[in-house]
Amino acid sequence: MNEPLNPNWQESSAPDTGLRSVNAPGRWSCLLFDSELLQVGAMRQFPDSPMWGGGHDTGPGFSLGFPQRAMEYQRDNHDWVVGSANGVFLNNPFSQYQRRKIDPAGEYTEWFRFDFEAGLEVIRHHDPGSAERGPQSVRSSLAYRTGTLFKMQRRLHASLRNDPLPDPMEIEEAAFRLLDRTVRSALEADGRSSIVQRASTARAHRAIAHDASRFIAANFRAPLDAAEIARAACTSRPSLFRAFRSCTGMTVHRFLTVLRLREAFGQLENTSLPITELAFALGFSSHAHLSSSFQREFGTTPMSVRGASQDPS
Repeated sequence: MNEPLNPNWQESSAPDTGLRSVNAPGRWSCLLFDSELLQVGAMRQFPDSPMWGGGHDTGPGFSLGFPQRAMEYQRDNHDWVVGSANGVFLNNPFSQYQRRKIDPAGEYTEWFRFDFEAGLEVIRHHDPGSAERGPQSVRSSLAYRTGTLFKMQRRLHASLRNDPLPDPMEIEEAAFRLLDRTVRSALEADGRSSIVQRASTARAHRAIAHDASRFIAANFRAPLDAAEIARAACTSRPSLFRAFRSCTGMTVHRFLTVLRLREAFGQLENTSLPITELAFALGFSSHAHLSSSFQREFGTTPMSVRGASQDPS
């Protein structure tokens, strides 16, 4: 298990964790997850950092910043705003910004960066007018971090710190759900309501959910990723995640995992296939991964099911 990213770390003991860690004078940062659709990381800026007040670039794609310590933040010469654990920043790509220190201990922020087109698709779902105004019209908003947003974000970062082999589909799906909720909250803070789902949107969602669930049901024993499922449903990953949950009440990842677990249950009852081989055959990363998922779903272990099926009494 990785050490937690403690916001109180001194610069001399900055952690070497995640996929990539970078230490610089007055700050450290680390990358916890990296795919073509999403990056997730954390950064710490110390009180004596030379970067306070200096210019920075948000980088490509839309990003969310979840500060744990208070600071002031200004983007593209807009008004200064106060960021704290009560808020979340929604940032446009390649925006210029700077920070000013409030908390005497400096800053600690956990962040997500979404592919530009995928992030824009989420924004346009809630605010169709942004297509005409352009993506830069989505100002750098400081949305209120509800209890739900707070828990979603902290659990997602914690799972990435503790799991050396995260499931990309599960991480991307959870991150886009977080973006979806944040955009909705940011629009409401701007005095604009998120769109009400139209009948045509509902029909499109049902079609996506149907095609995706049909494809998963026919292929769940094979290795599957979110991109492959989205192609089968003729949609993008953000639309797949949103439509599937809207129509089924389940994430794509959970739907797939439950099918695999129920198949595993039957295999344990009816075959003598070693549990490690069964785990790999059904897309689990290890015997332990299958066992922990099985325990959460059924309240018992694979070994218990196999033992019961072989009990002559």
